[in-house]
Amino acid sequence: MEITETNKILRKIVTFRQSFLIKKDTVDEWHNILKDYDYKDVDEKLDEYFRESKNFGQYPDPYYLTKYLVKSNEKFSMSNITIKCSLCGETVLQAKYQEHYDRCSSIDYVCRMYERFYNKKINAKELWELPKEKFENMYWQFCYNLYEIIPEGLEKRCLENAIRSYKGMPINYHIDEILENL
Repeated sequence: MEITETNKILRKIVTFRQSFLIKKDTVDEWHNILKDYDYKDVDEKLDEYFRESKNFGQYPDPYYLTKYLVKSNEKFSMSNITIKCSLCGETVLQAKYQEHYDRCSSIDYVCRMYERFYNKKINAKELWELPKEKFENMYWQFCYNLYEIIPEGLEKRCLENAIRSYKGMPINYHIDEILENL
């Protein structure tokens, strides 16, 4: 928190408690306590203090306002949060999860469909090792080939929609038509 933000907190207290005095030492001392916290967090805690009826007419204390708050430098960065992939079980950074999940679900689809329609297993690990662009080209080529041999029905319609969408074309089957076949 900046010193200007500490001043805003103190001025807010004066707004609700007009007899509260702000002196030069008051700003410095409060800032020494509040400086390690986010302004937004302290401001919300101050709002809670004023809403609480037992605090009516009382002055808030800077230590009370920071109690249970997390210091700015101790907050978790979103880049440190990990998520476990529901398909492969691998733990992935949250920032990379969507990319991982897209590739993982594509690999899962290729492995399942290749075994189902070609009676052969594909090594998923080898697919993961392919460069991104090479994998995407291989994936869509597989989808085109699969479309030619897959029997008519729901799976073929969904695959056709995916291929058309990938090519930037409008889809042929809307959700209502697909759901009719369930």
